[in-house]
Amino acid sequence: MFANRLVDEIVTVTEEEIATAVRVAWSRVHLALEPTGALPLAAYLAGKLPKGRTGLVLSGGNANFATVATLL
Repeated sequence: MFANRLVDEIVTVTEEEIATAVRVAWSRVHLALEPTGALPLAAYLAGKLPKGRTGLVLSGGNANFATVATLL
């Protein structure tokens, strides 16, 4: 399916885990993230990333305000 020598693993998250990540980003660190921009945070919060030091890239420039408002 997907082969790249730079990728060790691909993880998936549920829609509820994404919604939780959007809420956590907003309430704890005051970041307005679009749902797809919160995917790394969702994986981290769900314990699906490898142990150890981890960097997350979060984004939110194209957020649909109605969708984000529903999640919050």
